[in-house]
Amino acid sequence: VPLDPDLPVERLRFMVAEAGVGCVVADAATAGTAAGLDAAVVRADTAGFDPDGPRRTPDPHDLAYTIFTSGSTGRPKAVGVEHHALAAHVAAARDRYGITAEDRVLAFASFSFDASLDQVLPALTCGAQVIVRPDEPWLPTQVPEVVERHGVTVVNLPPTYWNELAFSLDRRAAARLAGLRLLILGGESVPAGALAAWRAEAPHVRVCNAYGPTETTVTSTTYEVTGPVEGRVPIGRPLGSRRVYVVDAHDRPVDVGVPGELLVGGPELARGYLGRPALTAERFVPDPFASGGGRLYRTGDIVRWLPSGDLEFLGRSDDQVKIRGFRVELGEVEAVLRECPRVAAAAVRPDTGTGQTLIGYVVTGPDGPDGTGGTDGTGGPVEPAALRAWCAERLPHYAVPSDVVLLDALPVNASGKLDRAALPDARPDRATGRVAHTAPRDESERIIASVWADVLGVERVGIDDGFFDLGGHSLLATMAVSRVAERLGRDIELRTLFENPRIREFGPAVAAARRAAGTAVTPVDRSGPLPMSFAQERLWFLDRTSEAGDEYVLWFSWRLRGGLDRDAWQAALDDMTARHEVLRTALVEVDGRPAQQVCDPMGVPLEWRQAPGGEDEAARLEAVREQAHALATRRFDLDRPPMLRAGVWELGPRDHVAVLAFHHVATDGWSKDVFTGELAACYRARLAGRAPALPEPPVQYGDFAVWQRDRAGDGTLEDRLDYWEEELRDLPVLRLPTDRPRPAAWSGRGGSVEVGLPAELASRLDAFAREQGATRFMVLLTAVQTVLARWSGQDDVPVGTPVAGRGRTELERLVGFFVNTVVLRGDLSGSPTFTELLARVRATVLGAFDHQDVPFEKLVERLRPERDLSRNPLFQVMVDVQESPTSGPDIEGLEATGFDLPWASAKFDLTTTFLLYPDRFALNVEYAADLFDAATATRLAEHVGRVLAAVTADPDIPVHRVDLLSPAEHAHLVATAGTDRLAAGSVPVVAVGGEPGASALVCGERSVTYGELE
Repeated sequence: VPLDPDLPVERLRFMVAEAGVGCVVADAATAGTAAGLDAAVVRADTAGFDPDGPRRTPDPHDLAYTIFTSGSTGRPKAVGVEHHALAAHVAAARDRYGITAEDRVLAFASFSFDASLDQVLPALTCGAQVIVRPDEPWLPTQVPEVVERHGVTVVNLPPTYWNELAFSLDRRAAARLAGLRLLILGGESVPAGALAAWRAEAPHVRVCNAYGPTETTVTSTTYEVTGPVEGRVPIGRPLGSRRVYVVDAHDRPVDVGVPGELLVGGPELARGYLGRPALTAERFVPDPFASGGGRLYRTGDIVRWLPSGDLEFLGRSDDQVKIRGFRVELGEVEAVLRECPRVAAAAVRPDTGTGQTLIGYVVTGPDGPDGTGGTDGTGGPVEPAALRAWCAERLPHYAVPSDVVLLDALPVNASGKLDRAALPDARPDRATGRVAHTAPRDESERIIASVWADVLGVERVGIDDGFFDLGGHSLLATMAVSRVAERLGRDIELRTLFENPRIREFGPAVAAARRAAGTAVTPVDRSGPLPMSFAQERLWFLDRTSEAGDEYVLWFSWRLRGGLDRDAWQAALDDMTARHEVLRTALVEVDGRPAQQVCDPMGVPLEWRQAPGGEDEAARLEAVREQAHALATRRFDLDRPPMLRAGVWELGPRDHVAVLAFHHVATDGWSKDVFTGELAACYRARLAGRAPALPEPPVQYGDFAVWQRDRAGDGTLEDRLDYWEEELRDLPVLRLPTDRPRPAAWSGRGGSVEVGLPAELASRLDAFAREQGATRFMVLLTAVQTVLARWSGQDDVPVGTPVAGRGRTELERLVGFFVNTVVLRGDLSGSPTFTELLARVRATVLGAFDHQDVPFEKLVERLRPERDLSRNPLFQVMVDVQESPTSGPDIEGLEATGFDLPWASAKFDLTTTFLLYPDRFALNVEYAADLFDAATATRLAEHVGRVLAAVTADPDIPVHRVDLLSPAEHAHLVATAGTDRLAAGSVPVVAVGGEPGASALVCGERSVTYGELE
């Protein structure tokens, strides 16, 4: 009975009890888990072996193994396979695949899955060699190297994993597969496109598509690919002595081409489900077609016969699905959800968007979601995050719903059965099913609702829907407020939305706001130079004093599969520089003053190269990465546009790496989505032989620079500058412990590390933020400032954070350097609890965001901090949150994936960036290499993660009492306590060597002797 130690302990206990396990074999790494499973534990790494001990030959009808599969009732099913069935299957597989003693077979699958038996037993029973994959995962691109190094001749892989390998193959990688003779694919449908790509590069390799439920002993049918396959790849014909039938709803055989359920019989069938006689009788039925009797297994799979005599898999007839290659019974997940306190009903279905995750749907108990007895036993409401945590303790990771939607009732069909097709998508506007929709009551509310729906990406917004409940955050709130202010002509502060997050309260607050007196950004005359924006002027100055000039170079880099057309790509890039003036603007000095000069449309420098050679694909990609990094970080001449350059490396005719590099004076984080979206539209148009038909931008970046300068000169910003002058009075320098002394001047050298955080932690943070009337940015900022306070010993902790700087709608679709920076001062005096500190941070953030339109450069000019060439003025640590990954251009037929380039620069001492993506939660820390080691940046990220975990469990803990240290750090401190004193006679690494009375240091009139120095 194979037990996966990564499964939840509760599930392992169930498996041990269900299978009647009396003894668990473990090693040093798994002994702790095994000890809690109510069975004797034998340590394989310490137990002796007696060569003269008794040996037992099993009866053919004894169980050979038990494998657990997902069960529709909520209990995993223990499938028992007897020795005779396994022996028959192994002999048939060995014959079908032609395994001989000359083969070397790769054992890739985990031993927790029956696919591992196909990879081990046919080989071991004929004298072949088995190459066992170690515990660490392999990248698909590593497989060719493994095949070559070990002389592997047979490989059996899951299609999802193999898919990436197939598309990454080139001639060099394919050459490393020269000794491979057989590829077996099984467990999922085989993508025809990947199959074609594989056969184009490795036509000498025999390919078999294997199909089989666990109940039919690993593999029931196989299909040998002998030519091109259009559409679905067949699952083939029976293996060994198996019999297969395709029947209709009345168990009558169907004709060729007619879909029906697949039934499988033969001596290879499993015994059944251990301890589940009723289920065994339901799924293992008498065979009415065989003269000598026998059994058939109802697979629940819908297939059809092809004219060739092969079977084609079409789908499932029941509630069983494949999630990332794992078989999951929806009923099992539903049963676990229903067991959760105060859940009355539950349903589950695959996410219609990706098909790679599950979505849960829950109806709460009769006393409603505001009653008592919540999922955590505290009497709170049923929260989606708590439901996911409940599932995570009881289900494998792939069966845990990625989202849970609360419904008033589950949809049913005419017969009263659950109608899965009618379950709503997991959208923010549907996830708040506890609030009845109330339509806007007047024109102002309709405008606000329309703006909110557009900003939040939902279908409709009622007056009682909470902005932040629908997925809103600080950046979206800024957009919503600016748009409402413009549409209704009112001067609205951002805090108004935070304090009134529902239209029922927000609408009257807007109506009571004073009328706006601001002016719009409008086109200006371009006959002469235009002023730089304040941010451009700062970077222009920094560039003139920088040695390397690469600190403010930004880039996008993707791997593009599907074929990139060189002419269309060049034309699309040129279209973008023609469309956005800032990309073709020179930053120059005119009459002693910095200015920007817009140039005529020009071509974008595009370097198109063949990828360099290498031993394998990994080596080629590393060589491309090195060249791409050199191109991306090359210094820009700010007086010689364009502020954009491009590079493409051709890995194959339909496989490219593309890099776009910009100087920060022409772009920012917001611009990335604008640029990639429009670039894709231009590329599609040029590929079709026509000019792009995008609407002209209403204004250009130069118009914004003039507008910004005018506002700074007419006194509009004075009140806001007064606010900041008071807010940042007596601002301290944050003095963190560093690994090396701070240099006299800033070099810009840096690096970055990334530390993953638990996905369920993100859900808990969202729930906690909503409870506190805050955003997750505020919670994350509070956690970072807590760690910085503990590291520095300061209770006044200033940090910076970027704000979009696009408070007007005419700026939203422009490429340009609009981002501004605000300083957020953390007050940790008085040993506040985390909840109390969050309330302080919330007030600080709202005040800062209400005054965010003061250019950072004007703030520095007003406050005049002490000049220090080794530090950024006003703050040294930046805190940011990214909620959307940098996606590639969305072009049909072109698959874009990220292609990471090394990061070797830093703008501040530390930049902490939380990555809050749908499938990923992580903290990236960029660090100044002159000050910090990568290990220190990693430790900072880990400490922030521990704060977040601790305060979501106990938000009222005083922040100075949160335990930052890991067990290893605790152990290290205890072990090294008192060992910093030198032992007698020992010599330090650096030792002074002069006589005690001799002078060691002399400075002016003062000198220090060696004795004094010692």
